[in-house]
Amino acid sequence: MSVSLLGRANRRHFVRHPLQGLLAVLGVALGVAMVISIDLAATSTHRAFALSMAALTGHYTHHIRSHGPDGLPEALFARLRTEAGLHESAPAIEGFASLAGTTLRLVGFDPFAERNAGSRFARASRGDSSLRLLTEPGSVLLSAVSAGRLGVRVGDTLEVTLATQPQRLRVVGLIEADGPPDPALEGVILADMATAQELLGRVGWLDRIDLVLDGSSASEARVRALLPPGVTLASAAGRQSATQNMTAAFELNLRAMSLLALLVGSFLIYNTMAFSVLQRRELLASLRLLGATGRQLLAEILLEAALLGLLGSALGLALGGLAARALLHMVTRTINDLYFVLTVSELIVDPLVLASGAGLGVAVAVLAALGPAVEAALTSPILTRARSGAEHSMRRALPWLGAVAVLALLGAGALLTVDLPGLAPAIAGVFLLLLGYGLLTPLALVAGTRLAARWGTAVAGARQGPGRAWLLRLAVRGIAASLSRTGLAIAALTIAVAVSIGVGTMIESFRGTIAEWLEQILQADIYIAAPSSTSRASPPLPPDLAGQLAGIPGVDRLSPGRRLFLDTSLGESELLVLDPPYLDRPGFRFRDGDGRRLWARFPELEGLLVSEPYAQRHRLRVGDPVGLGTPSGPVSLPVAGIFFDYRSDQGLIVMHRRLFERYWPAAASTTLGLYLAPGADFASVRAEVERRLAALGEPLMVRSNREIRAASLETFERTFAITQVLRLLAVGVAFIGIVSALLALQTERGRELAVLRAIGLTPRQTGALVLLQTGCMGLIAGCLAVPLGLAVAVALVQVINLRSFGWTMALTVSGPPLFLAVALALLAALLAGLYPARRAMRIAPALALREE
Repeated sequence: MSVSLLGRANRRHFVRHPLQGLLAVLGVALGVAMVISIDLAATSTHRAFALSMAALTGHYTHHIRSHGPDGLPEALFARLRTEAGLHESAPAIEGFASLAGTTLRLVGFDPFAERNAGSRFARASRGDSSLRLLTEPGSVLLSAVSAGRLGVRVGDTLEVTLATQPQRLRVVGLIEADGPPDPALEGVILADMATAQELLGRVGWLDRIDLVLDGSSASEARVRALLPPGVTLASAAGRQSATQNMTAAFELNLRAMSLLALLVGSFLIYNTMAFSVLQRRELLASLRLLGATGRQLLAEILLEAALLGLLGSALGLALGGLAARALLHMVTRTINDLYFVLTVSELIVDPLVLASGAGLGVAVAVLAALGPAVEAALTSPILTRARSGAEHSMRRALPWLGAVAVLALLGAGALLTVDLPGLAPAIAGVFLLLLGYGLLTPLALVAGTRLAARWGTAVAGARQGPGRAWLLRLAVRGIAASLSRTGLAIAALTIAVAVSIGVGTMIESFRGTIAEWLEQILQADIYIAAPSSTSRASPPLPPDLAGQLAGIPGVDRLSPGRRLFLDTSLGESELLVLDPPYLDRPGFRFRDGDGRRLWARFPELEGLLVSEPYAQRHRLRVGDPVGLGTPSGPVSLPVAGIFFDYRSDQGLIVMHRRLFERYWPAAASTTLGLYLAPGADFASVRAEVERRLAALGEPLMVRSNREIRAASLETFERTFAITQVLRLLAVGVAFIGIVSALLALQTERGRELAVLRAIGLTPRQTGALVLLQTGCMGLIAGCLAVPLGLAVAVALVQVINLRSFGWTMALTVSGPPLFLAVALALLAALLAGLYPARRAMRIAPALALREE
């Protein structure tokens, strides 16, 4: 048979049933849009980070940094440049300024060291404005992109907060000078080195020294020989890679959620193609009898699926681009909250991401249609014309589906229980869990409809009499009778609702664990800290602050703390230095051993306490050594205990103040906790603290533990906002799927309903029959989703989160969300059945029977 004739005859089905094709296209579009939006947002953040680092690092290949809390003395730069002849070098100091709710990066540079052509700030060091930077106090350069975004012009004055102090900065020019705006410099303020040191309160000190080396081990060894103890040389590329890798697990989780929506969308494609094959069984049989080969039918149906996938992918690319702009802000906010400061001003559209998304959509559509296409190609024309043949084939395939489901579930169990490196095996295990459970759905559906029929008949008969129970029995048995059509629709809705249950339970468990953790670590009544524009910056407090506040009536004890980042044998690590006043109240919950006894010995410990994420990330156990870079040289200290902590997936190290001051010079604290005496009035103590701070002229933050707890939970909610959005979209895709399935189901049952109408069923009873059937489908899907959702929750809480973030959380399961999920499935099915029920009520029996 001619291929063109076959195509025209076959594709008229979607002309006659445009809504089914439209729903399939929309399902693929939503799945592709989720994948594309996450990929574009992640690509934009990666690109912005790489451009920012390239702009700030320039052509420099190595950094020199200090292990001390104060940084490098600037005399070291002068000695390296003059005595060692390292002329391709430049000093660097950075800080963060807050301006109208925006965080800007203040960078101090030396115009004389940046004059070579390959310098990062070559234009700024050569322009007329560089002279003004050297001669006018408080003068800065601003990136052109930031100036345009903030509405700032050359000559304007910026009112910013720097190192806890309000400052006035005068913009005397643009960093790019007369060149084009550079998006890589977004959020950067440039100042002369002396000005930046004065503004940051670090006169005479540097953050690092950037230099160019030829990459040979001999040149690196020569530089290291010139460095004093506590100062190290590191590769610029390695440092950038380590920083960017912080967000890898976060982004992988987002991509897994987006792929989950595409998986649900593939069920939708399978639904559409399977139903289209069932509806065209007579046409396909006639085409076979007229000479069409099975291979031609197979190619034609796969071509249809590819066209649907292509249309859905095209729409998904457009929707994904729009969604990516909204997600970009949420992703950037989460990265700033948890990892490092990043300013992303524009969405970068990568053609490779678009091409991969479109290809993924088409591939999923073709693979989803492969089963129905093979069935249509292999089935004989005589059997194809009989509707019962499809159901017989479906029931004959149930044992094979069960076997494949068991294999998938066994594979999921292996991937989730065996401690394999990386996060991908665990995510694959969750996908296999969903797939295996979905394949078991038809078997569970057969058993469930039998029970539902018996239970529903008994209930209906008791309430309304045996004369009314037949309608419910007919609706329930009709689900099992059309297993080839209803099984997949219920499986898709089951998986979507189960994912909603699993993600919701994970978030609830996380919220409860975070609340308990905050209760334990926030033991002081009042906390004082310097305001900071970033999560990583911790400005020091005035040295005599504790003495000024110790005499306030009602203050029982004080607890100073210091937070800093230092180089270790395991990379840059966050260090928290504590001096707790009460050793009978453990500040942490420890994973192993007697936590109370360990905390009581904290001041005498000759070792470190590390958080669970830190131990998980670096494969540490109690007793393992960790090398620390100190001003006097590297020191190795053992891990004395591992505690639960949820502030960051990077983890942190904790040591007592006595041990810290043995290796580092005495330094100012970055936080101060005030413990009130029993019966002290909190409001009056806080008012006195604020009065004394105002008298000192120190703009410090005074917050209660309740305020810190509320702010921490707000950050938590922001972190999971993206997950909530993806969760709702996945349910939306499943809703579209069940609408499509029900429309096809009622179209297929038109003649059956016409027969029922002809033997006495009223239009109202016909509509009730359809709604009862769809309601039962939703109820069955909701009930099946509960155990699967709990299994997904266990996998997310105890496997995925532990492997990706290193967090052990207690699983929290409450009844109301589970009942709500079942109600959601029931409501979705009933809403999806309204239009099919209306169509069923309008069936003309005579016309339908004439077609029969």
